[in-house]
Amino acid sequence: MTVPSNTEKIKAIYQLLFEMATGKLLFSIKEPVQTDDVYDILIKNLQTIAHELKTLVLEVGMVPPYYPYQNITQLLFILDSKHRLLNFNLEVVRLMKYSSVQLLNHSLEDFIDTRSQANWSAIQSELQNNDSFFTSLELVFLTQDQQIVPLYCSISRLIASDFILVTSISTSITPIENKPFGRLPLDNDEVETLQKLHDYILEHLDEPLPTLKELARMFGSEAHKLKVGFRAHYSSSVYHFYHEERLKKAHLLITQTSISLKEVAYLCGFTSYINFYKAFKKYYSYPPSRLSRPDSLR
Repeated sequence: MTVPSNTEKIKAIYQLLFEMATGKLLFSIKEPVQTDDVYDILIKNLQTIAHELKTLVLEVGMVPPYYPYQNITQLLFILDSKHRLLNFNLEVVRLMKYSSVQLLNHSLEDFIDTRSQANWSAIQSELQNNDSFFTSLELVFLTQDQQIVPLYCSISRLIASDFILVTSISTSITPIENKPFGRLPLDNDEVETLQKLHDYILEHLDEPLPTLKELARMFGSEAHKLKVGFRAHYSSSVYHFYHEERLKKAHLLITQTSISLKEVAYLCGFTSYINFYKAFKKYYSYPPSRLSRPDSLR
């Protein structure tokens, strides 16, 4: 048997922490062999915490906030040749907690923490003189309320322009939601099965949803239990939840990407654009073509 390297163990630890943070409490790492190795001890402690957290969530009837596509936000800074903020998207305002007026025309350096000043200074001459300059590095930002925000940023010059583009991806965690079980008593095993089904649906929105009988076989349950239990735990039927999440994903893709509407329909599991169009218009009361798209994506 191959023994995992320390690098592999660290990757597994970060994966577990990320899954726990986004509410996917069913994720786990293979239990390590009993050793005094500091990595194995940490993995074992995290496994214990994850198990205890899952038990507490099940006991009080909470629904973990697992949204694989809604939690990701893009931050966009556009700088002039003197590295002053010419423009930025709304996520920058939300993250930095400054008003647009407080950000506009100020040097990016004004919002970078002292621990990243050297990194930023080191690339400024390259940004100034190299038309094809591109790099990725971590910059630590300081918000208006003095919170430290480390971001892994991509930094580049725009073609045929002196403008500089700084982009980053961040995650926002949705507060945990308390949804009572209602009249139907559910034990922990049943709720865990329902959470697995819930996560499966969110991870396969680009595919047709199997029948309840097929889902029951996949999760070792019964079709009636899944049908009644899902409605009791999530206040929605299996298929209504699947349908709503597909349309929410479509809305997000349309407003935040340059993907064509037909491709969006395909990525959200619709077999034809006309079916997608009708479903979207019925749900949102307006057609997908009416949505505004980011200026940079038009």
